[in-house]
Parts: sequence; structure tokens; C-alpha cells
Amino acid sequence: MKSDDFLTFLKDKTGMQFESSDLDCNLSNLDSWDSLTFVYMIIKLENEKNIKFEIEKLLECRNLREILEVMNNEINKNTR
Repeated sequence: MKSDDFLTFLKDKTGMQFESSDLDCNLSNLDSWDSLTFVYMIIKLENEKNIKFEIEKLLECRNLREILEVMNNEINKNTR
């Protein structure tokens, strides 16, 4: 998934506004981002992309770009 598509997905699912510059922003610095948003995002991504995240990898993510990379790795792993 491309970064713009990922931001649109997040915007559609959470109602939060994201810009390209938010990809590298620390998650704790994103307005309205909290643990419930994180869990909700994981559930939506797993259901819609038919993937299963390794939670340990997600917990290491510090920003949206790292989450996107983990997600893309899972998608690529499942398409092999």
C-alpha cells in the first residue's frame, strides 16, 4: 500500500486528519492518537487486508511510516 493510500485509509476509518508529514511524526505527538485508535486501526487493517500482524512488531513502531512498513511486509508475505 502506498503512503497516500494508507493515510486516506486511516482518515476514512478514524475520522482523523492526516498529512504526509504525519508519516514520520512520533505517534505520541499526533493529535487525538491514543491506544484505542491504535487497536482500532490494527483491527480494521487486519480485516480489510486479510492479514495478521505480529503485535510485537507493531509495538516497536514509533510512527505511521513504520506501521505502514510492517503492514506491507505482512501483505507481501501473504501473497507469496
